[in-house]
Amino acid sequence: MKVLLLKDPKERDSGPDPYIQELGSYGFEATLIPVLSFEFVSLQSLFEKLSHPECYGGLIFTSPRAVEAVKLCLKENSKNEAWTKSLKQKWNAKSTYVVGKATASLVEEIGLAPQGEKCGNAEKLAGYICSKETPNSSSLLFPCGALKREVLPTVLKEKGILLESLTVYQTAQHPNLQESLKNYFSQQGMPASIAFFSPSGVKFCLQHIQKFSGNFADQIKVTSILRCEERERNSQSRICVALLHAVAATNWTGHRSLAHWKKNCRSATSDSLRSTVLEDAGYSLLSFSTDDRSSEWDCGGRVE
Repeated sequence: MKVLLLKDPKERDSGPDPYIQELGSYGFEATLIPVLSFEFVSLQSLFEKLSHPECYGGLIFTSPRAVEAVKLCLKENSKNEAWTKSLKQKWNAKSTYVVGKATASLVEEIGLAPQGEKCGNAEKLAGYICSKETPNSSSLLFPCGALKREVLPTVLKEKGILLESLTVYQTAQHPNLQESLKNYFSQQGMPASIAFFSPSGVKFCLQHIQKFSGNFADQIKVTSILRCEERERNSQSRICVALLHAVAATNWTGHRSLAHWKKNCRSATSDSLRSTVLEDAGYSLLSFSTDDRSSEWDCGGRVE
């Protein structure tokens, strides 16, 4: 049974992508198609701020891309030398807050000691930061993407924790996305299920999928995976459970159904955006919980 995953391959040194491997153990033949590309911006401004750690109380990273922006800054020999000789040590005298193992790992690669990776999501990290920081002290530097969620900035502001955000990357459609989707549908045919991993993924892919699947669109189960800045323990297994439920929803034949996987840390913003985009396109909503405490289904009617 074929499954199309609209995401970048997992970055790892060797071996198969963990999603491909895990889905294979459930009998799925999964294919990954990269959806997003990232343009890094304001790198000179970022390094200027990194060059003055005395002006800040610490750093916050909530995505691997933000750390990659720092790594790009340090590619120049002079900047890398300044970082290695003094700046890294000065920043290590302060706190570096992160969400997730991938982000924490990249932070360690630039020589900093991450804190908070086990908080699970931005809201919990904000609470952790508030427990560590003194209100109205030096600002925390927050390199981030143009599409960042406002949960963390809002909580910190309410608690009097000063934050200085700097947009260091922008999200765009992958340049090969349309061609990759066209080749997939022409060579492999209709997948049993398609999984979206972000609101941008829905935005960039949906029209192409409708075009290339033609009259067979109603036969495809569509799964929206809610990606939070959450610890990734068992995430591939839980996604597989979501996909199994989606494909097994045989009593929805003739309906285009969205199986929406809700994790313990819910992103209302991402949830609302993805649901709205898909429902506007004629998909009905089929949602369920995959946490350890319940398996609750809430089936909506067809959206005309």
